[in-house]
Amino acid sequence: MLRFKKQKVSRAVKGFRLPTIEYEEDMLDIADKIVVDADNTYYMQMDSDAMIAHGIYKGSLLAVDKTLNAAHGCIVVAFLNGEWFVRQYNCQNEQVSLKGSQPHHTINISKGDTLTIWGVVTVTVSCMLPKTMLKGKYRDVCAC
Repeated sequence: MLRFKKQKVSRAVKGFRLPTIEYEEDMLDIADKIVVDADNTYYMQMDSDAMIAHGIYKGSLLAVDKTLNAAHGCIVVAFLNGEWFVRQYNCQNEQVSLKGSQPHHTINISKGDTLTIWGVVTVTVSCMLPKTMLKGKYRDVCAC
């Protein structure tokens, strides 16, 4: 993924200096805030309501960093026995589980299971528009 920095234009001030010039701020680039390692950050869209209690809804966008090692309590993207899951990683007393919002969404990992933690979710973005406003140029906002 390529990211380009915008060059700042320098302003030559002639005559009266504007008093507000001292309070100018740089433009906010959301990628600078949510992406630490652009080469290893991927974006996914949640396709279930299994993580509602964690603020991740169906249709939420997830930023996933593949370089982070999962720690107890992290939200992870896991590949388990040929299926993808987004769950909270729990590792206590050498017992690993992938916890969802409801007990029936929780998966206890046993010795015969093949588990790969693909990445750690760093940021989620959820659509806040009501469905009645998702039309015209806004119809694909978060594709909720």
